[in-house]
Amino acid sequence: MIYTFSVLSNTPIDPFNTCANTLLYKAEFLSKVECRRAVINTYVNGNKGSPNFDRQFNVHKIVKIGFAAGAPGSTVGTIGFELDASGPCPTLESLCNINGGGCVY
Repeated sequence: MIYTFSVLSNTPIDPFNTCANTLLYKAEFLSKVECRRAVINTYVNGNKGSPNFDRQFNVHKIVKIGFAAGAPGSTVGTIGFELDASGPCPTLESLCNINGGGCVY
């Protein structure tokens, strides 16, 4: 199953801060350690990438995103990942359901 998410631009709290106009480089989300091999592909604007799992923090990462801030409320791109349908965590709920929560970070 492939899950895709739209990334929206937002108004910075402090538009004069040097971070206000930086690029979005990566997205991370918490996962259960038994799901470390569940993500088989990642996607940035439809382009396939390799999965990345950080065992120290139990997070899946989508890297090399490179989205620049757009007008507030505008879509700046899409990110996504594909789960192994025959693995231990074949759904978004099974991948991220930590202590009753959803995909967070």
